[in-house]
Amino acid sequence: MVGWPYDTTSAMFRIAFGGVFDRYPTIRIVTHHHGAFIPLLEARLANALPALEPVGLPMPTKISKPYVDHFRKFYCDTAASGFAPKVIEQAVDFFGPERVLFGSDAPFDVQDGRIFISETLRSIDNMAVPPDTKVAILTNNAKRILKIG
Repeated sequence: MVGWPYDTTSAMFRIAFGGVFDRYPTIRIVTHHHGAFIPLLEARLANALPALEPVGLPMPTKISKPYVDHFRKFYCDTAASGFAPKVIEQAVDFFGPERVLFGSDAPFDVQDGRIFISETLRSIDNMAVPPDTKVAILTNNAKRILKIG
């Protein structure tokens, strides 16, 4: 339960600090579980990382600054393993409404995905975001990214 988002967060760090977004500025990487722990770490990414260099701990990377901006280049899905509108809102706030796509963890529940799909849809319906953001998450973002419809 903690390992999957931890591993996703670790992978995102390796990708961002490995300079992938600087080398491939048009790459699209979609992460699972609402961007894992990255939206929760926004203040640490924005404030703590830049504070390391002035105290003599240089970052082992050559990526452009601000570092937090590299994490905003990921896309994420809405899978939260249940009803969690605030978690998805936090992902929208961090990544932007154009970088969040519907995802539900299906078929990994006791009803072959029906619970996670319905709870994710209920979460999106209960988010405190404009209706056009909900439509973007449910359909428009995927259509744009996948160049369909």
